[in-house]
Amino acid sequence: LFVASALLVVVAVVALASVSFFLERDRYRERARVATQNVTALLEAKLAGDFRRVDLAIANFAVEYMRDARQGAVSSARLERAVDLLGALFPELESLGVLDHQGTLQHARPFPSGRGGDFSDRTYFTAARENPHRGLIVDGPFRSRLSQRPVVVFCYPLRDADGRFAGVVFAALSSEYFHGVLTRA
Repeated sequence: LFVASALLVVVAVVALASVSFFLERDRYRERARVATQNVTALLEAKLAGDFRRVDLAIANFAVEYMRDARQGAVSSARLERAVDLLGALFPELESLGVLDHQGTLQHARPFPSGRGGDFSDRTYFTAARENPHRGLIVDGPFRSRLSQRPVVVFCYPLRDADGRFAGVVFAALSSEYFHGVLTRA
């Protein structure tokens, strides 16, 4: 009788420990789920905020370019200064610049050693050329011809004084930007 009682106590203790273990496991899973949702929400907010900043900066550049074009005052020196200013304001950008209506690189930060370069085959460029009144275009990831690294490009079409396609202003975020955001999360 003593052995049976002891065995019953052992079985009860094991049963209680098992129930406790499973309940605790469910609590840990729920905590992990909530923590993952919180990190995901923070990452989404960070990326959305950074994308919005880039969007507003290059949209402003496009608006100023088109205003200058209407006034007949598009100046190469002014474009260079604007590209340099954007680069200083957004150090996370891999590159940024202006392509003319043929897809030739006109201004860029950093500017590659051989002037120019044909980007007319890029999807973002052809989309802008086909619809110059379109807003923000996002393309990628693909390998940058400027840095040879994977990038995501944001661009806006530029229009001349008559509203015709004049090229694009673009900003590229490298894969290292995304890696940095994700590793800091």
